[in-house]
Amino acid sequence: MVGKSAFTLRSSGSSLALAIVLCAAGGVASTVNAQTSSIVAHLLFPPRNYEIRLGDTIQPIVRIRNADNVAHTAIRVEYRIRNVVTLIVVYDDSITVPSLAPGDSTDLKLASYPTDPNLLEELGTFDGCLIVGDTICSRLFGVRRTVQPYRDPSNNYSKSIVDQRSSTKIDAPDQTLWISLGAQVVEGDDSTWDPPPPRDLNGGGYGPDTLHSPVIRLDRKDLAGNSYSGNGVGDTLTSFPINLLGQTRANLIFDYFRGSRTHYPLGWDAEVMQGPEPTLLGDSGRVVRPGDSLVLEFKKPGEPALNSTAWDRIAAIDGGHDFEFKSFIARGTPSTWYITLDGITDSITNTPSYFDADFRFRFRLKAKNDAPLSPPPADDADPWYIDNPTLIVPRKPDLSLLWVKVVNPYSKVPMSQATFPVFIKLHEISAGSWSSYSYHVAILDPLGDTVYSQHVSVAPFTDDTILQFPNWDASAEVGNAGKVFIVKAVADGQGFGIFPPDSYSKFYLNVESGDRAVQEFAFDDAGITPQSGAGNDIPTLTKTPGAGIGFSNMSGSFAMKIQLARNDTLYGVRLYFGDANQQGDGIRISLLQGNANSCTPGDTVEQPGVASTFTDVRKGGYFNQFWPYYFPKPMVLPPGTYWLSVSQVANNSMELGGDISRGGGEIVVADNLTPKIQQMYGPALLGAPWFGTQYGSGPADNNGDVSCSFAYETPAGSGNWQPMMPREGLWPVMVSSSQLQPNIMANLSTSLTGAGTYLPMIRPVLTSAVITPRGVTADTRVSSSLSLSSIFPNPFDPSASSTTIAFAVPAPSPVLLTICNIMGDVVKTLVKSTMASGTHSVSWDGRDEHGALVPAGPYLITLISAGHRATVKMIVAD
Repeated sequence: MVGKSAFTLRSSGSSLALAIVLCAAGGVASTVNAQTSSIVAHLLFPPRNYEIRLGDTIQPIVRIRNADNVAHTAIRVEYRIRNVVTLIVVYDDSITVPSLAPGDSTDLKLASYPTDPNLLEELGTFDGCLIVGDTICSRLFGVRRTVQPYRDPSNNYSKSIVDQRSSTKIDAPDQTLWISLGAQVVEGDDSTWDPPPPRDLNGGGYGPDTLHSPVIRLDRKDLAGNSYSGNGVGDTLTSFPINLLGQTRANLIFDYFRGSRTHYPLGWDAEVMQGPEPTLLGDSGRVVRPGDSLVLEFKKPGEPALNSTAWDRIAAIDGGHDFEFKSFIARGTPSTWYITLDGITDSITNTPSYFDADFRFRFRLKAKNDAPLSPPPADDADPWYIDNPTLIVPRKPDLSLLWVKVVNPYSKVPMSQATFPVFIKLHEISAGSWSSYSYHVAILDPLGDTVYSQHVSVAPFTDDTILQFPNWDASAEVGNAGKVFIVKAVADGQGFGIFPPDSYSKFYLNVESGDRAVQEFAFDDAGITPQSGAGNDIPTLTKTPGAGIGFSNMSGSFAMKIQLARNDTLYGVRLYFGDANQQGDGIRISLLQGNANSCTPGDTVEQPGVASTFTDVRKGGYFNQFWPYYFPKPMVLPPGTYWLSVSQVANNSMELGGDISRGGGEIVVADNLTPKIQQMYGPALLGAPWFGTQYGSGPADNNGDVSCSFAYETPAGSGNWQPMMPREGLWPVMVSSSQLQPNIMANLSTSLTGAGTYLPMIRPVLTSAVITPRGVTADTRVSSSLSLSSIFPNPFDPSASSTTIAFAVPAPSPVLLTICNIMGDVVKTLVKSTMASGTHSVSWDGRDEHGALVPAGPYLITLISAGHRATVKMIVAD
């Protein structure tokens, strides 16, 4: 006789004894196994990941077999079901088998488990554990039908346990809404850029881990961190059944983000292929490598509500890399579903009607290891993030706020030009009749004081819209330079279905302040106050110290685009030259006209009495750092678009610094000779802006759109300008310091998807306060070039001392060395004679031609010899 002891919480409920063996593909039983002393136990029912409809009754069935050659007695078999979040045991039963002969097996029916839809402790995620000496657990799910709106803001997550024996706790999606296999809830602020609301800024956060911006992550690893076996597999997130019976339309919406919070430099996946890989095509359009994708599926009508094996694919989002959350919108009727993805709406017609009492949808990550057979590169877990999955039957206008941002594409901005556009992005979840609505945006300084407050009405729209607010003038925030501001958006008034009603983001004011501040525009990542050697990535690419970019055996030009929000004065430009070329080769600097909608410069800016083009030489004493070059007279400019160009007029490469931090691109057509590169730091599809963020000050921060920011021409002065980062189309692949050429880093058909370009290190200067580095002396290796190699001290106080100006002359020739004020007027001639080649120096006591002390302020020291000119700024102090 079999002895039996049982612990059940309840004896009510209808009986549904299921004494069957469920089989997986290939006829192998789907079981949980345990073994002790050669007693092998199989859990025949319920199988792994089984869904239990609350209100039904199940009966666990166990098969044990004696794999030993001797009989075993008093074999105790226990099965326990425990909620992984509350740790409440909802079922516990055991059977003791008196004896089992060698090789014999027996099936054991344990006590029935009647469930109750009104008991919350039976709802959610459970460990079903078979205990036969050892303990082996598998997941079960207690499920009940829910009603719409079905909405998960991700903030009601559950802290679950990986398994019975592990103390590792994982934040899992809301167990009262989801069947989750591997999905996790993580901190969106750490994992993504500007995650959607709800976001808790100053409070205690949401849930047990006090996450401020929770989002759901899906990847190729399970909760224990182990990669799934097989190809094209990943986490799955399945909704509970939703009652749509009698409805004739429904909207399903969610926000998604591909990749993680990271930057993508040129060749960004050379070591690790970050994020989900997109589909890679060949020249003929054939698929060379299938990409990773996030698949949305609906349960087939007529299939059982639970444990269904038949699902219809509704949409698949191809892999890629995002800098902001995007919207997926599906609007359905009984026969047609309209899918809006990346701003494009398509329809699926003649669909079966999904409007039944047990509608279900699921997200299934279809991803694989795309790394080559022998690394590098390796592939990561291909993470995706989703937020705010919502299924709603539209009855009134419903708006959803996706993000609010202050946009700034530059890595550094002059204080005088610190005027930034402000945007919010909205969903229209359910199409309804409405006239307008209002949102309020406020910007708070680091002390919490409001420095910007604007209300803007929203006109009716469909799907998504981006609403621009009045620009924020931050030019008065000089005391908060280098600090973080909070940008908040709040829905005004009532009467709409507003979810969520508010959001925020952070904005880093990337300006420099102080007496020695340099007010300039920059796109590179050398920093607000760049040090020697900062920002130039070309030596790493070419394995040549001091290397930069330029043109081989010909002349050429690079140009950088700048936008002036108000009248300002352009004094010159700071350029970074590497010392791989140590010659004082000639360069030409020009200010060119521009158009906000064009990716290339126009003609030279014309101003009466002002030279907008001048020639100079590479400053030999100041390689591998930024160094200023000044127009003969400062240029007062009205608001508008301009280009600042630097031309290589010699045949030697000028080795201009090149920054790869924001030049990443994705290979979308695999051709080892001419791969097609799609920009990553550029606009989204259909010409929509690619909104960036100034969330921090490091190179890994996304500073926004750099498309149409740089251009090049060959030969110099030809006007044959080409965009380096066109707003539409493909970026040229630029890694050579001498020419434009494809970046062939590996066999494109099997591995890399990333290539890209570089950003020339050009910084237009809008200030007279450029300071020569203290103690800088001439480099004797370049004494053959014309240069102003040292001014020390600088600044200097004429009442206390004089300053010494050192300069180098390449050959015996007439030399003119003058001191000019910022208007270009000569106040003192220091040298006007023929001088021998070599390094010379002269002192100046701060007096003009008449012996009077000059006023404090900025001055230009100009050296002219043999048709060449060199100019350096200096400061006379009080």
